[in-house]
Amino acid sequence: RLVVATTEVFPRLRTVHWSGFVTKGELANVLLTSCHVPWYFDGTPARRLAGTWHTDGGLLRFVPDVPDHIPVNVFPVPWVDKATTISPRWIRGFPISMAQLTRWALLPPPDDMLDQFVVWGEQAAHAYVTAIPPTSR
Repeated sequence: RLVVATTEVFPRLRTVHWSGFVTKGELANVLLTSCHVPWYFDGTPARRLAGTWHTDGGLLRFVPDVPDHIPVNVFPVPWVDKATTISPRWIRGFPISMAQLTRWALLPPPDDMLDQFVVWGEQAAHAYVTAIPPTSR
């Protein structure tokens, strides 16, 4: 089951988890909001969802906790526990630096590199599920 995190910024500050999307448009709007960097993408500080204002889901916590789910993180940062998160840290010799990943977070890479990220994501997920016993997840 897909769960997408956003950060509600008004009227209160909290992480909100979204699932059970009724339409593709609703899913797209939540996904866009979950990665909304204030003022960067469209010049606005936040996006409106369900009557409240939201922004990037990692604003309060880099990888938000979702009970009974395995987090997925595209940044191989050392402070996110490898044993509990699918990330590029599972790929031996991952060839992209943190500096380059950060640049691509703001200015996306070419389509062929995005396709390669899909391959790396599958490799990282496979490495995770074969290394971590189901009872430890």
